[in-house]
Amino acid sequence: MDIEQSCMQLILEASTAKSEAFEALRSAKAGHINQAGDQLKAATTSLLKAHKIQTKLIQNDSQDRLGHIPLLLVHAQDHLMNAMAQKDLIEEMLDMVYKQRKLETMVQELAERSV
Repeated sequence: MDIEQSCMQLILEASTAKSEAFEALRSAKAGHINQAGDQLKAATTSLLKAHKIQTKLIQNDSQDRLGHIPLLLVHAQDHLMNAMAQKDLIEEMLDMVYKQRKLETMVQELAERSV
């Protein structure tokens, strides 16, 4: 795979990861917690694929096989870093949603016991 193809694949995987992460957030907001977890796992899988591509590009660069760093590679790296940051933030948000739901359940159970 040449550098341009690698860059495009990196952009594709990063974009897929970002989309899956946001779908997970939407699912959690709608109360579909299990679906949100599955979508977050899919985002992680796409990020792992992107990371493998990135690692190969870095290895090639360290061995002077790239020759030059095209703007497309910089753009691809930007997509990857943004997707990773957004997924991390969404994971934190989902953790808050899970904890809030757990607290609501506990409060409801306590209220039912005291009646």
